[in-house]
Amino acid sequence: MTRPGRKPKPTALKLLRGNPGKRKLNAHEPKPSEASLDPPEWLCDVARETWNRLAPLLANAGLLTEADVQTLARYCDMTARWHAARKWYERMEREEGGLGFPITDKDGKVRCYQTWPETTEYHRLAKAMLQIEQEFGFTPSARSRVVSPKKHTAQDSFEAFLLKRQA
Repeated sequence: MTRPGRKPKPTALKLLRGNPGKRKLNAHEPKPSEASLDPPEWLCDVARETWNRLAPLLANAGLLTEADVQTLARYCDMTARWHAARKWYERMEREEGGLGFPITDKDGKVRCYQTWPETTEYHRLAKAMLQIEQEFGFTPSARSRVVSPKKHTAQDSFEAFLLKRQA
């Protein structure tokens, strides 16, 4: 179950913006340790390739922690399934001439076209992947909202100072 309203901004982002809302900041926000770059063993080959491409990028930006491993692994798994669905999608366009099939009445007259269930799955995966991509900053607009902790490690004492001042 999700919470109503907007997602809260990370404390680091609020600090960088000067805490424009002047609300009390979370001085006890968890800071998980950095994660290993080894992919989980349960990932298939395509998902492992995705992991091996993305994990170093996220780690270098300070965005891959132990708390994020499961989310990235799920994204990599979805990517593998999306690629499989995409191959099916392309084959259906090529062989069947479309992404649906006709629904006929008892006289054989075409009443409407129904999309294949796999088409719905393809689009569902793409939507779910986009949500995770936005969380990790994989899209241009999402990147503008992500704050990389690695670039701001020198400000830890400054952040502590600001948090004390807020209390």
